[in-house]
Amino acid sequence: MKGIILIINVGFIFIGFIFIITTLIHVNSSVTTTGIVKSWQGEGSKDINKPNYYPVIQFLVKNGELITFKSIYGGGPNPIYSVGSSVSILYNPDHPSDAQINEPYNIWFPSILYCIVAVFLVVFISVARRVRFNN
Repeated sequence: MKGIILIINVGFIFIGFIFIITTLIHVNSSVTTTGIVKSWQGEGSKDINKPNYYPVIQFLVKNGELITFKSIYGGGPNPIYSVGSSVSILYNPDHPSDAQINEPYNIWFPSILYCIVAVFLVVFISVARRVRFNN
């Protein structure tokens, strides 16, 4: 049983580091530019009366092509960015439609969340094992 728990813990930590390395590679191979918030797109949520809103952003890539994308991060009815405001954009020059707002939260949230969950599981399983074996 200890071996299985150890393998699971190491697996979670390994996957967390893979997320971090993948994010670092993405950031280092991306181009930064400025985009304009064109609108907010509301989408359904669990509470049908309170949709989540996602900024729709346009920016120009180096070859002059205009790209429009919807951020994967949104929120309630009080938008962070006003329509018409400028935002920093990070995009892959080979796939410019895979863009994101260049903010630490947008870039690092999935990696950090996974690592926090992995560390929490390691600590939780370790404490649970000690409590179980001490009783």
